[in-house]
Amino acid sequence: MNQHGNHFFKKYRLFLILSLIFLSTVMITFQVRLYGDDFFYAQFTPHGLRYFISKHIEHYFRANGRVIVHLLATIFLGLPLPLWQIINPLMLVGIAYYGSKTAFCSKAEQSFTVYASIIFGLGIGFLHPNMTRESVYWLTGSFNYVYPLLMLLIYWYQLSISIDKNQTSWFLPLLGFLSAATVEQVSLMTFGLTLCVLFEKAFIQKKKLTKMHIITLVTTTIGMLTVIAAPGIFLRVSIEDAPTTGFINLLKYNIKKQGTTFLFSNIMMPYHIFAMVAAFGSILKNRTTSVSPKKWWENIILIISSSACISWLWQVSIKAGITNYNILSKRQFFFYLYITTGYLMTLFYAGFLVYKNKIIVNRTLPIITIILCFGSQLMMLISPVYGPRNLVVAIFMLLLYAAALIPTLHTIGLPAICACVACFLLSKPSVFPFAIAALLFIYDHGSSYKGKFPYRKIGILGGYVILLIVSFSTWFPTLKGYAKNATAYDQNIKMAQQYKVSQAIKKTNDPLVQTILPIELYGWAMPYHNPYYDPYYRLYLGVDIKTDIDW
Repeated sequence: MNQHGNHFFKKYRLFLILSLIFLSTVMITFQVRLYGDDFFYAQFTPHGLRYFISKHIEHYFRANGRVIVHLLATIFLGLPLPLWQIINPLMLVGIAYYGSKTAFCSKAEQSFTVYASIIFGLGIGFLHPNMTRESVYWLTGSFNYVYPLLMLLIYWYQLSISIDKNQTSWFLPLLGFLSAATVEQVSLMTFGLTLCVLFEKAFIQKKKLTKMHIITLVTTTIGMLTVIAAPGIFLRVSIEDAPTTGFINLLKYNIKKQGTTFLFSNIMMPYHIFAMVAAFGSILKNRTTSVSPKKWWENIILIISSSACISWLWQVSIKAGITNYNILSKRQFFFYLYITTGYLMTLFYAGFLVYKNKIIVNRTLPIITIILCFGSQLMMLISPVYGPRNLVVAIFMLLLYAAALIPTLHTIGLPAICACVACFLLSKPSVFPFAIAALLFIYDHGSSYKGKFPYRKIGILGGYVILLIVSFSTWFPTLKGYAKNATAYDQNIKMAQQYKVSQAIKKTNDPLVQTILPIELYGWAMPYHNPYYDPYYRLYLGVDIKTDIDW
């Protein structure tokens, strides 16, 4: 019976992890309502197919090139909201599944896939509300950020399989096009991914590319151009309000704003912890094989990378409370540049060790994830609009990097080390002793099990459990915040319906009373934030366009 139970668990454990991810996210999405651009895009669907198509054509020429993304968003805005409230968690589950499968694409590595999915689940739990309110937990936002990531990972998985088995499926070019024809960041990332993978195969492995691989490169290029070369892009850039005047000033502003947000914000901290610990763990375990004939070069890399990462720890812990990132002196700039350079060297050095030692079958993945992660932020330096939402792709690239490395480093206690660092940096001292205990279980009893007691397994599992507990401190307030706002939002809808009934009986000039959502952090823009949404909100409520609304 016990053997049967173990077999059942091993067979369905990935499904169990993915089910928990679905439940944890669906609990939140069922508290999410329509916000901001939802009110505008909801007007595309009620007026027939001809109007629907004409509005999308107009949007392509006047706003941006995200055709597929906005088709999906507007279709779902014309359907009952619960459909999206189920689809969005399924897309997040898909990201965890295909991210794990991409990290470990070989059947021989399937035992690692479960741990990779756990890391993705933890990463989703750590998603900060400053970022999710603009992207993940908002209908239009989810199709602009969650859906493109899912398509990128599905495509990456199939591309990795085609390289590993040297067999290309007929639908790979289609997946490449669909991934590239989403949003600007993912569009360029898809093209960059294709170039990196095919370059490595053709020029490093010196293997001939198949005809399908060449076609895939062409289709990803076409998909990318439909987005980044759309007429609406150039029009929007010309009329968008930039935070400063002049290209050089914009570049300086974005380097300061984006750089410090990416490196030091609470939004990014859990993911830097995962990636940094995974990189150093990989270096410690695999450094016996040199990536360069000149060993002293690697020693210099280690000195710079380790000191830079320690400087990062110092900056986000001791210096965080007394640093104003809006003011950047030259001294600070060069210090932050040193941290960035050393951090990059750490991640790349670990990636090169994984590549040279063939630690995983998809050995190009760690290097490519870092190229895509930092590239996704560099491409935003010329953008007049930047916000926490633009960190979504970087977050999941760091998660993919960590998910590909940490499961291979259980023997040196990486999950427990991650838990210790997370407890310290995320101010969770009450859980710290348990993280230390998990680490001691691994190191004190790493060489023997002292009978049948699985000390090491408990230490590894303990590390993941403690990370789950720490992530709960972000997930639970998010659930509570959206639930509280949903109550006020639903009351507003009820008040609007009552107002329409009273106006139908007797027409008056009385204003419609609506309540401001109590917690701004858990929901995107409303008409009282931006008057642009005012008329569309009235249309959404079904009241007269001239109705006064008293917030």
